[in-house]
Amino acid sequence: MHEGKSWVAVYVGVPKHCSGDVAGQATVRGDVLELTKDDDGNDCGLTIHRSATGATIAESNCVLGHGASCSFDTQGKSLRRVK
Repeated sequence: MHEGKSWVAVYVGVPKHCSGDVAGQATVRGDVLELTKDDDGNDCGLTIHRSATGATIAESNCVLGHGASCSFDTQGKSLRRVK
């Protein structure tokens, strides 16, 4: 984190179905990261809620990043960090 900002990258993929990614500078407010524009300047909104055990993602207007048949939204399911 630097000056209240953190770079985030999110990837989604379903074999033989869809894939996508988005990356950009997110604003950090405690355990919440908010991305409003991706690195390409697209209006993709991600709200990432971090916890000690994982994270959840809510998205808005990110179809350009993943297509119509995928989503970055975890719908309340917690993600674990991939190393």
